[in-house]
Amino acid sequence: MTHLIAPWAVATLAGVEAWDDQTLGEVERCGRVIGEEREVDADLLREGNYGDLADRLVAYDEKCRAYWAGDPRGDYLLAHRTLHVKTQVDRGGERSDLIEELAFLHGVNGAKPYLSELLSKAPDDSALELLAGPVEAVLERGSELLRAKATIRIIEPLSYPAGLGGLASYGEVARVFVLDVNWAKWRDRDVRRLVSVTSVAEEVWPVPDGVGQTRAA
Repeated sequence: MTHLIAPWAVATLAGVEAWDDQTLGEVERCGRVIGEEREVDADLLREGNYGDLADRLVAYDEKCRAYWAGDPRGDYLLAHRTLHVKTQVDRGGERSDLIEELAFLHGVNGAKPYLSELLSKAPDDSALELLAGPVEAVLERGSELLRAKATIRIIEPLSYPAGLGGLASYGEVARVFVLDVNWAKWRDRDVRRLVSVTSVAEEVWPVPDGVGQTRAA
């Protein structure tokens, strides 16, 4: 019977084992599009003399499924996986703002007051600190006076739109959004000041056999 490996299991094992480019290429070649996901065919890997890797992938895929079915034995790892990057378009007469993404984030409990202040004409850092708690927000200002990055961590089990990374994975414990903000004078509205949104899944997965320690990835 063909054993198809879920993409989240492949990505986690690849990160833990630090696969080289050749291995990554072979795994990509053995992928099959199933619905909206690209799964890896373990039998194709074996045909390409990657039998040991195929066995490890099958074992880890089964371990993950058992882990999330209620068998959380053993060590775990915390991984941060970038799901989607959406950037504002403003060039060559084409303009596209992150309207859907901002509207969704406004609807998350506790996020709207923080975002309203963050994307105002001249946000107050003290006010932002007071509003940051409910969404675990952190503002990082760099050398550019009019630009900054804000990180928002949401632990609600929400159904996110495609522009914010889509549905939560099995091991997801939080969705993290990194917002690139620009307060240049010509950016006269909140949605114009939101330059990009990077959606990241914070996930907890069982450690693959042979690694044997709790770690962050």
